[in-house]
Amino acid sequence: MSKQNSIITSAATLFQQRGVNAVGIKDILTASQVPKGSLYYYFPNGKREIIIAAINDVGKDLCTNVAKQLQTSSDWDISFHNLISGMVESLQRTNCVGSWSLSLMVLETTQDQQLNELCHQIVVKLSNLYAKKLQSLSISSKLASRLGLIIQSNLEGALMTSVALKDSVPLLLIEKQISQLVRNVINEH
Repeated sequence: MSKQNSIITSAATLFQQRGVNAVGIKDILTASQVPKGSLYYYFPNGKREIIIAAINDVGKDLCTNVAKQLQTSSDWDISFHNLISGMVESLQRTNCVGSWSLSLMVLETTQDQQLNELCHQIVVKLSNLYAKKLQSLSISSKLASRLGLIIQSNLEGALMTSVALKDSVPLLLIEKQISQLVRNVINEH
């Protein structure tokens, strides 16, 4: 892994574990094992520039993970189950949302318009991934878009609750509820 990638990956992990505001440059240097000079070579504007890179990196990983899981089957229940299983496995292994959530970064970047816009774009992309999958099941574009946002919102909440409780039950419950909702919508249309 390159020094630049090590910095981004380490920072993203720390931001997701502790929050953006609780992590300093020293923490990032320690976690990435990169010399201070290298950090400022790649990120001359310091922490803010690292935050931007970390949000982009987490967003890319998150969208890739979600898209990959949603493509595992043409059947909604199977692909959504695979998505939830990946989240549960990550939580059980690390008790951290890893590359499954942006929540903590979103909450701590609301006052910065550029950072908040980056998070906004990622949430829209995620909602659109769900909507695209739902459209493949013959759900109208308008309804699929609404459901995509509902799914994204519920998953973020379930992930945060699962982390707080150190228990995957909220994710498993939301899997059942969302799958039932999608089945109901399909049967009604």
